[in-house]
Amino acid sequence: MARHRRDFLKASAAGLAAASAGGLASAPAAAAPAPGAHPFEMPRNMTLLNMRVGNGYGLGVKTGRGILNVSAAAQALNMPAPTDMDDLLQNGRGGLLANLVRAAANGPASLYMREETVAHAPIVTRPEKIIMMGFNYRKHAEETNTTPPKDPPLFNKYNNTLNHHGGTIKLPTAVAKNFDYEVELVIVFGRECKNVSEAD
Repeated sequence: MARHRRDFLKASAAGLAAASAGGLASAPAAAAPAPGAHPFEMPRNMTLLNMRVGNGYGLGVKTGRGILNVSAAAQALNMPAPTDMDDLLQNGRGGLLANLVRAAANGPASLYMREETVAHAPIVTRPEKIIMMGFNYRKHAEETNTTPPKDPPLFNKYNNTLNHHGGTIKLPTAVAKNFDYEVELVIVFGRECKNVSEAD
């Protein structure tokens, strides 16, 4: 029985791999850069946004001249650049983006968009996991007459609920009339890590 189970699992794994190779996988991840193409570097000192561009997403950088359309600037200046926010963060293309922003500073006005014309997209579109922490604000726990737990509870959310700047949040008015809100704090770890201490 054990041997048959192992054979079944091997066959299933092979079938899943073949299905993924055949194009049945979900949204493709950003293509990884060739080894040694550039150093892994996170973006710094820039205000970034994801934009809806045609049927996909594009990266924007807020500047004094407007929103720099990264893909348009990269094409016009013939420079490498990240394709979207996921590509930028996952593949560490912050250095490439900084180079492009500097080069575009003296570029034509057509590389920039007025902020009010930008169609915003979710800031990230392919998160592997979204882990939420309950009662991370002590005052919010006090508002609900809840004793803050020693170890805050964790729960998850799903990427089909991602919204964007200026987006509409649909409220379940059929089951509730009064709604509260919370401010969410997002922490981005710029490197792979585990067992991170409170001091770190």
